[in-house]
This record gives sequence, C-alpha cells and structure tokens, in this order.
Amino acid sequence: MRHFLAVPALSLALAAACGETMSQEEKNKQVFLDGCKETIEKRLKAPSTVQYVDVTFVGVSSEPIDMEWAQQKLDELAESDRVGDGVEAVNLEFAIEDLQAGRPATKDTYAAFISYDAENGFGAPIRMVSTCQLDTYNKFVANMGAERVDGKTHTDWLIDGMQELRRNSD
Repeated sequence: MRHFLAVPALSLALAAACGETMSQEEKNKQVFLDGCKETIEKRLKAPSTVQYVDVTFVGVSSEPIDMEWAQQKLDELAESDRVGDGVEAVNLEFAIEDLQAGRPATKDTYAAFISYDAENGFGAPIRMVSTCQLDTYNKFVANMGAERVDGKTHTDWLIDGMQELRRNSD
C-alpha cells in the first residue's frame, strides 16, 4: 500500500525542496493527476514506454449536499460491488459526519483528459486518450486507487478482465 502514496509524496517533496509552496488546491490536483497516471500505467503492457503527450486538468466541480441526499447516495453505494464505489462510500461517511456536526459538505468531481504514447504488447507504438475522474467529498483527495480511468478504477478493470476471461473459457 505504501507505493500508492510514493508518487504523490515525491511530487510534493520536490516542490517543497525547490522552495515552492503549493496551495491545498494545487496539492489535490497533483495527487489526482498522479493517481490517474499511475492507473493508466498499471494497464499498459509496456508501462516503461509511456510518454505523456498532453495532460489537461478540466477542473473541479463542487455541489453542496444535504443529509437526505448523502444518505440516499450511501445506500446506493452500499448495494454496489464495485471497489471504487466502496472507496467513495468511505469518503461520503466522513462528509455525513460533517453534516451531523452542523458543518457544510460538498460533492466534488475532479476531471482530466490524458493523451499518451506507449508500446502495445507487440512493440508497436500506440496513442491513447483517456478520461480520468474522481468523485470525492469535501475536496478530500488521496491516492487510494479511486480514480476512474475511462470509467473504471484499476481494481474494477482487473475484475472485469478476469470475468471476461472466465466467460470466454466456458
């Protein structure tokens, strides 16, 4: 689990060493984008060949939430078997605690488009564009594998691949 935090921690350490001070928003953006890249690289046949062509951070949209919406969303997430939904549910529980304490809470969606070149399993160059999204609450961003690249967390992508193999082997 330590390696999940290594890339974002290194990015933040380098910024601090260079005398740069990053706002919390910039730190969140960097952790989000590093998590997206890490997820992309886990899916590649030759991750050492990746070259990022363009990383476009679309932004963060935030909406206030209330207790009724939060509880309904938590119930929906509890019925899901997707790992990313489980991580989102844990973050939502913290937002619910804030609401119960009389503090405001928000649902935040981070989004980016990432264009990259890499080699496929045959060594041929490919260019891909992926979307990356993170749904979180109260702007809590940590590299926990909850980033959805092309709609799926890395773990959900692996599970889908195993299920597909099983279906094809029957």
